[in-house]
Amino acid sequence: MFALFRQALSRQSQALLSRSATAQTPFATSPSLQSSFRAYDRKLYRKQKKLLRDVENQANVSVAEALEVLRMYSMNDNKVLSAHVFCPKPEEGSKPIRGDISLPHVVETEAKGDALSERLLVFATGDLAEEAKKLGAQFVGGEELLEKVEKGEVEFDRCLATKEMFPKVIKIAKILGPKGLMPSPGRGTVSDDIAAMINAIKSVAKFSADDQGIVTLEVGNTAWEAQKMHDNLHTLIKAVLTNKPPKMEASKFIEAVVLSGPLLPGLKMPLKPFHDLLG
Repeated sequence: MFALFRQALSRQSQALLSRSATAQTPFATSPSLQSSFRAYDRKLYRKQKKLLRDVENQANVSVAEALEVLRMYSMNDNKVLSAHVFCPKPEEGSKPIRGDISLPHVVETEAKGDALSERLLVFATGDLAEEAKKLGAQFVGGEELLEKVEKGEVEFDRCLATKEMFPKVIKIAKILGPKGLMPSPGRGTVSDDIAAMINAIKSVAKFSADDQGIVTLEVGNTAWEAQKMHDNLHTLIKAVLTNKPPKMEASKFIEAVVLSGPLLPGLKMPLKPFHDLLG
């Protein structure tokens, strides 16, 4: 019975094929129309491909959404977040990526408190030297300290000098200059107002790129609102761009920005909110 049913079905299909072959259609003699027909929409394909690429690059993710994800991973604990700005890997002899930055919103941590987070050296004598020690400077001294620095016996992150000691500090400029530690009146690191200089250091952060071209700096907390985080990230990217070669585009110099924290995953941040800097 099933065999007879199959035979009848095959006869019907052959009849339909023969009819369609003999039928006169207005498109039968139009090879140009047939060749121009596509099985897919090219514009739609490109649009979908761009949307997929934007999702992979997180181009449409907002700063608020990024913070929400990090809060979820931190179990709503207030953790310090660091930004990692990826720049081109420095070549031999190229200008180092470094600088000073004053973030619009201060990042508070339990470890810092009111103490200095960096090792401070102050060239001073007399009462000014005593004042520097009371304000938390780790290394304070006059000409004897100059000799230790020249011999490489002291390691420090910041350097200040009084007006009296500055002419003597110039003698070791070849040592301090390449490290970015040379005091300068123009940058406010040479003065007799020790308290003002140290307070300025507390509000100013220092950044530099590692041998892979990555700049790392603490920029906020998970409990912050999105606008505060955006302001600090904007300021950091702007400061890093001051090291950009003149002929290089900003969008190529800043390759990516990743936000992370202790025991938190690295989250690639969108660059669209910073289009005024990156173009």
